[in-house]
Amino acid sequence: MVSPSSLPRAVIDLARTSPRIPAIAVGDAALHAELCTAGDRENELDLINGMVGASRARRIVPEMDGRAESVLESRSRIELTDGGLPMPELQVDLYDDTGEWVARVDFRWKEFSVVGESDGEKKYTGADGTSVILYEKNRTDAIVELGNRVVPWGWSDLDDPAALIARLRRAMNRPAA
Repeated sequence: MVSPSSLPRAVIDLARTSPRIPAIAVGDAALHAELCTAGDRENELDLINGMVGASRARRIVPEMDGRAESVLESRSRIELTDGGLPMPELQVDLYDDTGEWVARVDFRWKEFSVVGESDGEKKYTGADGTSVILYEKNRTDAIVELGNRVVPWGWSDLDDPAALIARLRRAMNRPAA
């Protein structure tokens, strides 16, 4: 087990040595859980000068974002931006015209009035599955009523990121690059 004092170093070592997306997902999770800070990571980056993978870590670490709430969100963000989509806002609270809170969304491209929701299937299974589906339908309806288009996806959609990106581009009315 990694001790809390060495967790920032573990994040940096993963950025040096592991595949990019998993390294980013671990960094996102560590930041989200407040197990390390951006300052901690910067301190550790200073200590790896001359080590194998140091320049790689310096490129990967800035891509980490503690607002991601799951590995699915981390991987989605990277696949989408690598595919040429603009960087979305993450974990955005939406409000109606009266200032009433409507929903918090995973991804938002405000300039296109597009919201992206990444959810795993597990959320919709089990004894509460039907009530979760009904809640999500009402939530999506409320987001649409604010003038947004909602594009949902799950893990299987990331098996073909180009198709997901095409769906999002269509929602944005943006021609493919």
